[in-house]
Amino acid sequence: MKKLYFLLFFCFFLNGFGQTPTYTFTYSIDFFGDLGCPSNYSAGDYYCSFNGYVDRDILPDPVIGNVKTKFVTYTNVPSNLNQSNFELTFHCECEDEESYYNPPRQERIYLFPVGNFIENGLYSFTSMICPIRFYNADIKPNNLSINNIGSKTEVCAGEMLNLAVTPDGFHKEVYHWQYSLDNKATWKDVPAKKVNGLDITNVKTSNFTIYDILGDDHVNHFGPIDFRIGYGGGSLTPINYSSYHNDGPSRPFSTNTIRINYIPCAPVVTDVNYEGPKCNGDAIQKLEISFDRPLDASKGESIYQLYIRETTNNASPIKTTPMFSVGNVTYPDDSKIYSYSNFLQFSGLENGREYEVMYQAQMNHPFSTEKIPKGLMVSAKKFTYNEPAVLKFEIKKADNPICFGDLAEVSIAVTGGTGDYKFYVDGVEKTSPKPVKEADGYYHVKGLVPTAVNSIKVMDENNCIEKNP
Repeated sequence: MKKLYFLLFFCFFLNGFGQTPTYTFTYSIDFFGDLGCPSNYSAGDYYCSFNGYVDRDILPDPVIGNVKTKFVTYTNVPSNLNQSNFELTFHCECEDEESYYNPPRQERIYLFPVGNFIENGLYSFTSMICPIRFYNADIKPNNLSINNIGSKTEVCAGEMLNLAVTPDGFHKEVYHWQYSLDNKATWKDVPAKKVNGLDITNVKTSNFTIYDILGDDHVNHFGPIDFRIGYGGGSLTPINYSSYHNDGPSRPFSTNTIRINYIPCAPVVTDVNYEGPKCNGDAIQKLEISFDRPLDASKGESIYQLYIRETTNNASPIKTTPMFSVGNVTYPDDSKIYSYSNFLQFSGLENGREYEVMYQAQMNHPFSTEKIPKGLMVSAKKFTYNEPAVLKFEIKKADNPICFGDLAEVSIAVTGGTGDYKFYVDGVEKTSPKPVKEADGYYHVKGLVPTAVNSIKVMDENNCIEKNP
């Protein structure tokens, strides 16, 4: 009874710790020539080893002058996360026909960087030390699969995918996410970038939304999207291994794929009509957001939140996201256009920065009076906030008349504003002659009738004027 108890405990103990994940390593090898052994030696032992796994039957009974091919597979190469290189060794030797003592030996060791080999695979080279050609080398993780956490098959725009890869313990390059937009005919890599400070590929759990991987183009791909772990797109047949990565032959690592149905769950923005401020210090003039459809009143659909946020096209650092109140948004009946009214709230926008509209809808909960947020969308159309430079002018010189009846002239320095300048003297625009910038860099207002006081005002084409601080 004690023995049985001990055996049961021991089995539980092993299962609790699990097993080390393993790779399968495959390659093809040709023997294509004589070793060139001395006259009193004959071709002896040939073997190769991968990470210490020895294949001594690499080319049994080779026939000199004839090429012989062998396909080699190692099915249980343990994953070692501390290992930076895979090691492949070719060994060949000549035997002394009389004594079999101290034969000359040839050995060549090749080191494959782990990350590069996992990503690319399909190495090919020729060893002249041992007359061997080595090609189509590839390595794949065993028993890798994707799990759909929660088994949710539909994902709203802006919603994080809940996918995870098992088992743990492989090198990070194994956990390489790919997606297909054409029913698994071709595969594309999830971009190698960070979202919210986290890598979104070469990780065991998905840290991305569809927008994170497709960008503004995400609105063109509502419908089924497939996911897997692997490399290659399957569209080309390159002649060397360096071309295989990404667009070469398909190399699936996961034993399964997972399909999700990507749905908007909110109206989709089709246009953003933006007009910036005319004068420095003014509010923006217009922000209209056009959608592909009106809100669905039968579902109690409404806009839950609206943001203006900086895009990733801006130079770092990206600033905080301004948010505007939904209460300041009008949405006329039978219209698809939202108009925002309280533009003074946009005082935090920075000159020259690019912005995009981000929003989320909500609808009635089917079993309560609460609202459910649905679909977090980003508009594809961006706008750049440009505030005109401050209009400033300064009278540099006043030329008073020398003789009675002569006219006066004023030289004015003007900066900022937009377009052509207009000059007013005592409330009347000066057009004859129209002041122009002359060689000295100043605008000359000529033909002034001297009075005790002349009032000068400068405006730009938008009728902006210099504002007192």
